[in-house]
Amino acid sequence: MQALLSMRKSLDRDKRYIARHGEIYLLRLPLPRQPDDPPGWPVTSGKVVMVSSPEILREIFTTAAPSLAGGEGRRFTEWVLGRQSLMVLDGAEHIEERRALLSLFTPERLARAETVMREQADRFLSRLPESGQLQLATLLDEIVPEISSRLMFGAVDLDLVARLRDGALRGFNSVAWSVPVLIFPWLRRDLGPLSPGGKAARILAEFRAIVARQAGLVQSGATPEECWLSGLLALEKGSETPDTIERRVSRVLTLFGAADVPAAALMWCFYHLLRNPDVLARAQEEARAEGPGPVDARPYLEAICKESLRIHTPVAVLTRRVTAPVSLGGYRLEPGTYVVGSIIMAHRRPESFPEPECFRPERFLERSYSPFEYLPFGGGARRCLGQAIGFRQMAIVLAALLRSFDLRPEGSYRFGVTRRAIIFLPKTPLPVRFRRVAPLATRVPPE
Repeated sequence: MQALLSMRKSLDRDKRYIARHGEIYLLRLPLPRQPDDPPGWPVTSGKVVMVSSPEILREIFTTAAPSLAGGEGRRFTEWVLGRQSLMVLDGAEHIEERRALLSLFTPERLARAETVMREQADRFLSRLPESGQLQLATLLDEIVPEISSRLMFGAVDLDLVARLRDGALRGFNSVAWSVPVLIFPWLRRDLGPLSPGGKAARILAEFRAIVARQAGLVQSGATPEECWLSGLLALEKGSETPDTIERRVSRVLTLFGAADVPAAALMWCFYHLLRNPDVLARAQEEARAEGPGPVDARPYLEAICKESLRIHTPVAVLTRRVTAPVSLGGYRLEPGTYVVGSIIMAHRRPESFPEPECFRPERFLERSYSPFEYLPFGGGARRCLGQAIGFRQMAIVLAALLRSFDLRPEGSYRFGVTRRAIIFLPKTPLPVRFRRVAPLATRVPPE
């Protein structure tokens, strides 16, 4: 029964449980069996400790951190991302890999990436007609992967972008995160063209071929533009061993796969904007008055992004697995227990966020929040590497759309949530009527 309730896309259960049991409580759920579990059925009865208070989240990120393994909590992603992915590593290996990937996000490279994102957003919007109707969710699902492809591989054609979007993002998500695949490991094997493992194997083979081709272009100098792939190749120092190539593919998959998060965050952002005309009008005024420039020059747009990430965090939880006996919130937890921090419930605490259900960007102009109260990108040593780049991407696309177009919602936007892998999206496709009101802010070179 708890498992069935956990699959519902609703906050009602979490609110009831917190009201009844407090901000740390235990669920027993059927979970995929781990290698250190006793042999038996592929599903085991697991203990899941749910937490949401800033005090206990602080413990997770600080005092209890050595006994809580984030990679163990995401072990089910290894069959897709690879055993060397940052997502599944722990301990010294995780620290070393994180340090290597962080070298891609220096201030100079972030500034260059911001310029690339702005150019690519303008290039995408230049292909839209002067007016018409569209589904904004579909547009965002196209523009964000296009920007991410350019950041990852440099200049790419639209056909390659479509293959990456529909294969590496949509394709993997459709087969890799379904409940049967997670519970029964044998379904991950290639059992034919219709099996989940077979579909994933073909998508991964094509992705490997794309990475190999683009790496060859970078190494030959055919792609002179600096990109994340060139940075990854520099980390490898010319090595072309099977182990190096495997790690390269895992790194590209991990970084590129994160494109789903800013896309989903932007969908929720426009969902709220289009339902709040006063906020939309103020946002348009700031976007058009400031024009292009750093995110810091548009404080209200930044506050809109933060408030959207607060009220509808695309990734709603963080997961750890206990590896050694540890005390958390005054309770002793034994190895094998899962600890799930509910980000979305932490963001709805009235003590931190008065009227938590209300979309009110002004709250982020009035005060700042601790990293244990507001944590849309996780926290501690496993905070999302792409936090800075994802937030910039979100703000740039938001500003570009508001600066160039008047947007008017079509029909009523009823609240509903759908899921794509572990990402939560608005159920409405965000139908809008649009009209171009301003020329592009920057000259867009031809493709």
